[in-house]
Amino acid sequence: MTNCAEIEVDANNPNYSTLNGVLYDKTQSKLIQYPAFDSDSEFDVPDGVTEIGERAVAERQKPLNVVLSSSVKNIAAYAFLNSNLPNILFQNGINTIDYGAFINSSIKDLNIRGNVGDIEDDAFIGCSSLTSIRINGNVGTIKSNAFLSLDKLVSVDIEGNIDTIGSTSFTDCHALKSVIIHGGILNVNDNAFLRCSSLKTVTVYGSIGTIDTVAFLDCSSLKNFTVYGGITTINNSAFQDCTSLFKLYINGDIGDIGECAFLGCKNLNSVYIDGDTYNIASCVFLRCANLKTITIKGNVNNIGQTAFLSCDRLSQITIDGNVNADLNLQVFAS
Repeated sequence: MTNCAEIEVDANNPNYSTLNGVLYDKTQSKLIQYPAFDSDSEFDVPDGVTEIGERAVAERQKPLNVVLSSSVKNIAAYAFLNSNLPNILFQNGINTIDYGAFINSSIKDLNIRGNVGDIEDDAFIGCSSLTSIRINGNVGTIKSNAFLSLDKLVSVDIEGNIDTIGSTSFTDCHALKSVIIHGGILNVNDNAFLRCSSLKTVTVYGSIGTIDTVAFLDCSSLKNFTVYGGITTINNSAFQDCTSLFKLYINGDIGDIGECAFLGCKNLNSVYIDGDTYNIASCVFLRCANLKTITIKGNVNNIGQTAFLSCDRLSQITIDGNVNADLNLQVFAS
């Protein structure tokens, strides 16, 4: 049926029905097959359709602009696989964008007017024309490889909260310049933004639970990382070799900063934490050669050995609260 220009089904068929040459289930709540060779350039998914089925609009070569009605809640695996989709409009939020739903499609802008439950693994892999992501609501989980290696993706802007940004979800998005989250994030998993070499600014207006191991490793253009809430944990090597990072601003508490979290951030100039810091582990700021000032407005429970190793220009550490750590020369060893 994928080679058809129009699909027809007998009205007495107990399982299927058609509308304007498009195949649905009997209740027309699930879109089963859009004819790949029809002559239309636009398709408005009818009200009442709740699911775009597996491969329902796959292998479409002629450009097709799609408007999803507000009733659509689920997009199944491979639904738009290899399809020419200049524009797709989400009229409302959506529960699930399933595995590989848009693989190799030509979508240019992802704009969702509402909440998103989960964006599954590999959902947008190969979408080489995608330049921007904007979601006007909350997001559950962006899973592994969801936006992996998209060479034209420039910006991510999410109006609400995110539960989890999964492992390698934005790895090797070399054109990505800015990430803005207007809410908070529970977890940024390992390798989430690995080698996003053009990423310059990350701004989170809420708090962050965990920034996992090597989440921002080798983001060599990252200059400003700003969180207007606290951070529970920054794990080992989370920002290692972010060689352009200039300012770290956290407007809240930090639980733990793991070993080598900022290793090799050679242009880091200032660190400002407007709250308590429970633990600064060993080698956290190792080889941050241009780090000049650290300001912590609250208490510090522990500072590990060699935490500031080879911070040759560090001239001022201001801690407004109590320091329970054992400060010795090894902390500042060079």
